[in-house]
Amino acid sequence: LGCRVDDLLPVTWWTVLTPLWLLLLLYCLRAAASCASIKAAAQEEERVARRVLAGLSSAASLICFFCLLLLSLRLAEGVPLSAALILTPFLTVVGLLLCCTCTSCICAGVLVSADADGAADGLAAGDAYQRHCDEESAQSDPSAA
Repeated sequence: LGCRVDDLLPVTWWTVLTPLWLLLLLYCLRAAASCASIKAAAQEEERVARRVLAGLSSAASLICFFCLLLLSLRLAEGVPLSAALILTPFLTVVGLLLCCTCTSCICAGVLVSADADGAADGLAAGDAYQRHCDEESAQSDPSAA
């Protein structure tokens, strides 16, 4: 890589990036093998876990493929692509994960708060959450009162 950057070796960027393409191919093959092993799982929980892992592996492979393809086009073909465009698939996934994480934290806080209020009143967890939702809807809708 360093020799190509310094123009010491007359090789193309496609040749320089070939090890990354091979690594991505191996990762894709591993994800395919994981998909194939789903049927061999004995327990339903294990099958679900393997499906999730296979889906995540496939998504990660696809994102890496697009990033590497855009990088290869930029370096080898001279296509005018900015670094932001090359990293867009990766940054999109990171943004979605951050959004999902924040939403999960907020929802977990609401559930914990409702369970704590319900436990103080002697209610079950589901009943406490329903009461919490009813109180919130009553506060947001003045015509209900």
